[in-house]
Amino acid sequence: MRRVLKHHVCFCFLSTALLAGVSLIATQEKVYAQSQGNCRVVADTGSDGEQPIVCGGRERGDASDVVLRDNRDIDMGKYLGMPAVEVHGDADITMSGTLRVTNTGDRGRSSNDNQPAIKVHDGGVLKLMEATIVDVSKGIEADGGFVTVVAGSIGVKNGGDAVIEVSKGGRVTLMMKGRGVSGGGSNSTGIEVGDGGGTVELMGTGFTDVKTGIMIKGAGEASVTMTGKGTTITVGSNGKGIVMEGQGEAEVTGGTIEGSGSVVGAVVSSGTLTLMGTSFTKVTMGAQVSGDGKLKIEGSSTKITVTKNGVGLNVSGKGSATVTNVKIVGNEKGQGVVMMGEGEVTLMGTTVESFSTGVSVSDGTVKINGESMIKAAGDGVGIKVEGGTLKINGESTIEAKGKDGVGIKVEGTGKANVNMMGGKIQGHGNESGQGIGVDMAGEGTVELTKVTVSGFETGVKVTNGTMKIEGSSKITATGQKAVGVEVKGTGVLKINGESTITAEGDNGVGLQITGGKAEVTGGEISIGGVFGRGATMGVSVSGTGEAELKDVKIMGKGRGDDKGVEVNTSSKEEVKLTNVDISKVMYGVSVSKGTVKISGELTKIAATGTGLSVQGGTVTMTRGTISEGGVSVEDGTLMMTKGEIKGFTTEGVNVGISVTRADLTGTIITGKGSGTGVKVEDKKTSANLTLKDVMVSKVATGVEMNGAGALTIEGSSTIQFKGKYGVYVGGEVTKAELTKTVIRGEGNGSEYGVYVKSGATASLTLTDVKISKVATGVEMNGTGALTVSGSSTIEFTSDNGYGVYVGSSVKSATLTKTKIMGKGGGQGVYVAGGNVTLKDVMVSKVGIGVQMNGAGALTIEGSSTIEFKRKYGVYVGGEVTRADLTGTKITGTGASEYGVYAGDKVMGEVTMTTITGRRSHEVRGALRGALRGRTVRLEGVQISGVQKGVHVTRGGTLTMNQGSIEFKGNGYGVYVGKGVTKADLTNVTVTGKDNKGVGVYAMGGRTMVMTLTDVKISGVGMGIFAAGGGMLAIGGTSTIGFQGKYGVYVGKDVMGEVAMTTITGSGEAVRSGTGVYVNGGAAWLGGTTLKSVAKGMTVENGIVVMQNGVIKFHGEHGVLLKQGNALLVNVGMKYEGNNADATFLKVDATEGVNKADIKGALIEIDGQGKGLGVHVMNGGRVMLKNTVLANVVKGVDVFFRRYVSFIFAFAFCFLRDVCLYSIFYLIDLFFLFWGMCLALFIRLLC
Repeated sequence: MRRVLKHHVCFCFLSTALLAGVSLIATQEKVYAQSQGNCRVVADTGSDGEQPIVCGGRERGDASDVVLRDNRDIDMGKYLGMPAVEVHGDADITMSGTLRVTNTGDRGRSSNDNQPAIKVHDGGVLKLMEATIVDVSKGIEADGGFVTVVAGSIGVKNGGDAVIEVSKGGRVTLMMKGRGVSGGGSNSTGIEVGDGGGTVELMGTGFTDVKTGIMIKGAGEASVTMTGKGTTITVGSNGKGIVMEGQGEAEVTGGTIEGSGSVVGAVVSSGTLTLMGTSFTKVTMGAQVSGDGKLKIEGSSTKITVTKNGVGLNVSGKGSATVTNVKIVGNEKGQGVVMMGEGEVTLMGTTVESFSTGVSVSDGTVKINGESMIKAAGDGVGIKVEGGTLKINGESTIEAKGKDGVGIKVEGTGKANVNMMGGKIQGHGNESGQGIGVDMAGEGTVELTKVTVSGFETGVKVTNGTMKIEGSSKITATGQKAVGVEVKGTGVLKINGESTITAEGDNGVGLQITGGKAEVTGGEISIGGVFGRGATMGVSVSGTGEAELKDVKIMGKGRGDDKGVEVNTSSKEEVKLTNVDISKVMYGVSVSKGTVKISGELTKIAATGTGLSVQGGTVTMTRGTISEGGVSVEDGTLMMTKGEIKGFTTEGVNVGISVTRADLTGTIITGKGSGTGVKVEDKKTSANLTLKDVMVSKVATGVEMNGAGALTIEGSSTIQFKGKYGVYVGGEVTKAELTKTVIRGEGNGSEYGVYVKSGATASLTLTDVKISKVATGVEMNGTGALTVSGSSTIEFTSDNGYGVYVGSSVKSATLTKTKIMGKGGGQGVYVAGGNVTLKDVMVSKVGIGVQMNGAGALTIEGSSTIEFKRKYGVYVGGEVTRADLTGTKITGTGASEYGVYAGDKVMGEVTMTTITGRRSHEVRGALRGALRGRTVRLEGVQISGVQKGVHVTRGGTLTMNQGSIEFKGNGYGVYVGKGVTKADLTNVTVTGKDNKGVGVYAMGGRTMVMTLTDVKISGVGMGIFAAGGGMLAIGGTSTIGFQGKYGVYVGKDVMGEVAMTTITGSGEAVRSGTGVYVNGGAAWLGGTTLKSVAKGMTVENGIVVMQNGVIKFHGEHGVLLKQGNALLVNVGMKYEGNNADATFLKVDATEGVNKADIKGALIEIDGQGKGLGVHVMNGGRVMLKNTVLANVVKGVDVFFRRYVSFIFAFAFCFLRDVCLYSIFYLIDLFFLFWGMCLALFIRLLC
């Protein structure tokens, strides 16, 4: 760039007035003597030194980018209200030379005259390679402009303004190394960011002697970045490092704010200030947030060091602060973080240490996250809460190692809410222990989740408010009088989760409750440590204390006189122990006063002395386990529900004479092979023993009840015993009731499942009881009543034993839905007297099913089944007055002989009986005797595996509905013998297994009426055989399938009616069987189908009417009438075989002339190209009307024998596809003429 020489222009005026005016203008206005590009130098009359420089935009087309290479030395004291350098517009100026700006004298008359040394605005850009600015009122102002200073220094005079001021998005970059910037002392500001925001970047540049290090005002985004070594802002006494007053957002990155005296590192009253890696040192308060200001401090290199009795961070008003990865260090005094406002403070990965109080909260919310660490100095407090909310998350640590130190202390009347999740609260940690981990003495709630508290003599102390410990927290107390958690006063303790409380000391107590209330759910309480020189307790409840423990494990060291839980409280509330596991103690639970409720299926009490000792009060135990020591009740009341007592040798439960009540419900009592499960001492009082859902095993005697009370065993109780009695009921007992109880013997010595002493007046009631592996299931003596119901099961093993024995003095016995099973011998039920009712009873694997002797009545009903192996299914003695069998299955196996046997005198009545014999011998003899003159009614009965299904004879009636019969071999499904007057089978299925035998025999005689409705017969050789007279009616939608000779046989004097029935042959029946055979009887077939048979129907000396039927046959004939009469109406006949000689209608009067007569109408015959339509011989007669003969080889064949008259006619007949050379074999010439006439007549008609 070329250099422009100076020119002076002088104007001479003649007038004195004009000269004076020009002289005044020359001293006050700018007169541009030279120009360089768009930069102009100001002239000063009377001076030859450097003048201020003003550069702005383009002018006369000149470029805006200018490099000024000369050194400049500007004294601002010589120019009124002017910056030394001013750049504006689009000018981009670089001063490569050295710029020196001084201010030797301030001639200004107002504040506006105190201009900055450097002013860049309105988009201007200035870069100073080296600048030395000293003793000015303001250093650099970037109002929408951009300034860079590479080297040099900036100093503001005492009492001066800001060193750096940016606004409207301006930017200042200082690259001077070391402490190149100094402020003006008492009122000066190092960096000020005004409205519209801006950016300041310090690269190794330090500030000294400022009252305020950084001031941020107005709106917009402000950014101050401090990088490089030595970038420190030193603030004078009573000053402030950073002040945020604007409404925008500001970010300060890097650097150090260093105080001297009482200095506040950062003050935020509005807007948002973010500090990234900025440290504060030698300050009395690290940061102060008020109003609605927001402060964010981040960076692992950030450290706030507080002197004197200072505060690291103070938040009030609605302000909030977020501190991440920062270290706040005190001076063994003061407070690290103080929260007293309505806003929120968050400490993330932050360390607060060397303060008397690490964190103090009286209002608002404080959140401590990440791996933050709060360390109290001396006897100080890690965190003190007097109100507000404290939330600690992550792996944070709180330390208070002083003798009287406290990790977290809640006090005062303000309602506090403390929530700590994760992390540790650490005390001194030596063996003696000291201080308190958490001291809850104020209002509100403290929650500890997955927190570790250790090194204190008292882990947690609660005297007021509510303390909640959750998750897998660990509380460990050490010392001679170590207390894991102490509850007193009005405090409330709630522990949830897998927390662990450990008291390590000679007289330690895991959980001590002298007042207030403790609710503990989950976790473990350990006691011991040095142990053995004094009593140690897992949980102690005394005074007015209340306690509720659930899913808690209490463990001692297995030595000394330690106790798991001791209760001696005057509180009226229950002490509740639910799913508590107590082990390695001498006494599990000891109760001398108060009400204790032990519950939970997972409750375990393992004590070498006594598991549960009750000397007074009321104890209720539900679903617990007590091992080794058993239960001793000396006084008071015991109620156990679904508990377990095991490992004892004398008594599982011993009920003393002073006990007022003992109830066991669902209790499992397991001995070691001897002793008694539950024993009630012999006394005359009327105390009752109630066992519900009880399981007793490995004992000699299960339950022994003495005294004058009532015994009740209910629920799903189980009693296993090795000695004489499962349940013993003494003579004074008033009542014995067993419900849903399992009684099982062990070994060969078990005699009686339930035994009621002879002479007892007690009634015995068994409901849904299961008895097994005993010689005798139930023996009922005395005068009471026996009732067995529900789904009771009795299994006995002795060949000389009984399932149920009913003594002769018993008033009555009722068995309902009971299963009685032997091992192949013995008697299912033996009755010596009284009225006995069996309903839905199953007796199996016995020698004798039921034996009834003596006076009384026997009733077997419902769906009872009796399976026996030896002589009798049911034996009814001679003195029995009545025996009713209803819906009963009697199944014989092996050498079974009698299904039902009536003794010396004829039994009164037998009803609804089913008899089954597997591999059975014939039991007809027994049945004939049992059913003579009686009524048999079978409803819904299923019979299988027998040779003969139902056999009724010698009088009476048979009714069978909704049943099935399956038999094998050459037996039969149903046999109705002589004397039976009525037999009805409805919806019954009869099946032969071997395609042999007869489905139904009807042999009742002339007075018998047998009706089959919806009956299905299959797999038999013959479907139905009816003979001897009477009436047979088959209806509904019955089906008969057979493989032998006949589908239905109707014998002499039998009247048969077959309606809507399908008779189907298979196997041999297709080749030789007959669908319906009538021999001497009469039959009406309506809607009946005969198919897959060799012969459709054969009638000998009988009468048949078939209407609306179908005959499909494979063999010789469709219908054969030898003697008698047949009427066929609307019958279809079809041949399905291969025999060309088959005949559809065949009449053979060989047995007597004019005694074989068929009349038919609406008959359709389909020969399928084979067979003879009508064959009449030896005097038979056929009259057909509206008949069709189709696809037959021969239509009509008439054969005459000498001296036999014949009448044969077709009326309105049709022959289709028939060879019309019908052959007439005329044996006697006497009939030749009449035969020819008849042939002509037939031809004319057809």
